[in-house]
Amino acid sequence: MILQSLAALYDRLLADPESDVAPPGYSFAPVTHALELNDDGRVVGVMPLVREAPGGKGKKLVNPQMLLPERYKRTVGVEPNYLSDNSGYVLGHDAKGNPERSAKTHTAFIELHVRLLEGVDDPGAQALLRFLRSWRPEMLDEPLFDIEREAILAGGNLVFFHQDGFLHNRPPLRDAWMHAQGTKEASAEAQCLISGGVGPIAKVHPAIKGVVGAQAVGAALVSFNKPAFTFFGKDQGENAPVSEQAAFAYTTALNHLISSRADERRRTQCMRIGDVTQVFWAETYAPAEEDLLAAWSDPSAAFTEAPADGAQTKSRIDGASQQLMRDALRRLQRGQLLVELHLNEAVRMHLLGLAPNAARLSIRYYCVNTFGELARLVAQHHSDLEIVRGPKDPEFLAPWQILRETAVQGESKNIPPTLGGALMRAIYTGQAYPHNLYAAILIRVRADKAVNRTRAAVIKGYLLRRARLAQHDTKEEAITLALNETWNNPGYLMGRLFALLEKAQVDALGGNVNATIKDRYFGAASATPNTVFPLLLRLSQHHHAKVKGNYIEREIQKVLWMIQVDEAKPLAFPAMLDMDEQGLFMLGYYQQKQALYTKRGAAQDDADPNDTQDEEDEV
Repeated sequence: MILQSLAALYDRLLADPESDVAPPGYSFAPVTHALELNDDGRVVGVMPLVREAPGGKGKKLVNPQMLLPERYKRTVGVEPNYLSDNSGYVLGHDAKGNPERSAKTHTAFIELHVRLLEGVDDPGAQALLRFLRSWRPEMLDEPLFDIEREAILAGGNLVFFHQDGFLHNRPPLRDAWMHAQGTKEASAEAQCLISGGVGPIAKVHPAIKGVVGAQAVGAALVSFNKPAFTFFGKDQGENAPVSEQAAFAYTTALNHLISSRADERRRTQCMRIGDVTQVFWAETYAPAEEDLLAAWSDPSAAFTEAPADGAQTKSRIDGASQQLMRDALRRLQRGQLLVELHLNEAVRMHLLGLAPNAARLSIRYYCVNTFGELARLVAQHHSDLEIVRGPKDPEFLAPWQILRETAVQGESKNIPPTLGGALMRAIYTGQAYPHNLYAAILIRVRADKAVNRTRAAVIKGYLLRRARLAQHDTKEEAITLALNETWNNPGYLMGRLFALLEKAQVDALGGNVNATIKDRYFGAASATPNTVFPLLLRLSQHHHAKVKGNYIEREIQKVLWMIQVDEAKPLAFPAMLDMDEQGLFMLGYYQQKQALYTKRGAAQDDADPNDTQDEEDEV
């Protein structure tokens, strides 16, 4: 179904003149230099085509993508490309230090072009043939190449320029290529698994390029390169017959989607989530719905200049679309339809998550659903993760922000593998968030002794979905956006109490504290409360005497009363908290701290006049 959907997408893109998708027999490839030829076939100019990446100064240089005759998927064999290739094929010399192989590749390049262009009546074709017959690798030492010699030998693609244009754009040379494609030796024929028609079978499918972590030359979504993968003596692609036309269609469509991530001129239909490269598309023309799905899946890229793979990228979502995203999410959270926003809820959307696996690609998830249902699931995800936050915290959390909180030192390379795919499956299906995500968050909190907004939101979302799926209505109602002052869950109360004791210590010492009780006791308090809290309560008695007012002391007594702990029962704290309760400890700690750093409401207006604690502190 995946390949069929991608092949259908290619047919739709091919019919759209604005899509810039490669037609059959062609593909886009990066080019570094153009060799300018005169009518005699001599190189009269070397034009570097590298340019600055979009976005202004300070960006890295990139090579432009050109529409070239389809590239061969090479391994160790010698397979020249038509009208463009690296210096080893075009000039017979490269930086790999293997002159014998360079001689073979250059000879193969000459033979291909002599065979295809010998009878072509075109000045450009004849100039290229004269160049190939007269060129010698030692000519690369001429002064003409001095400036660009090192860059040429580095291995980028070279093309040819003659008179007023590139040779690969001249109609006679393009016709020669298409004629060669139609007369090449036919492959074995069989019924195509994608189209259902009978035709030549692609033994090797074109490579998929741009998947993060995969090989730079590309990786295969379908391949059979070992005897263990084959049966009944069938060779390579014959084990899963896909016609050459269908193989070209699905790989071109997939490469087109992946390349949108790096092309600032196009709507992005690709994003990175941990080790997963996600692409998505609609079955019909639905740019607004695709844009909204992209914005909902990665809100940081929609609303801010957020880091993506270490680089700063500007939003491709305009202000109107940003407001539409907010409006649509709010309507969905209220159970309203999107028809009034002129969005098509019935259009079917495809979401595909790919991850590298040596020379192949593994499929982490594939979801097909209507836009309306996907929108509701994503809205539910943001609603489940919604939590009280500081003024500088983002409105919506992106998956990469969540995954980064599971990584040591917050580096994307340390994100546990497979976690990105598991998270996205939970979002797009509405199932429970992965347990290993929750466990990783708890581990990082205990290691870093810090509960920020993102970590608290994940803990809340995980526990909330667990309670909802288990139909535990009481617990689901108790897990709220902000502090729940009436819930008597032991883990939640322990977290609230720890936050209050920490606040008492900080206030008593005037805010100048190098290390609070959190730095020393947080891990033990969240796992074995009865070993820590009696000591902390004794220490807090010294802090109360130094604090102006008694607001914090009153709050501590309220929590102790709910726990039913007093001087007569100092060890009435839980002996141990399980993983769910440890998460509630951290949630209670976070929400209590947020409550301490916000204005007290009207219910506190009748507080003790001697209570001089500031009405509001900075977070």
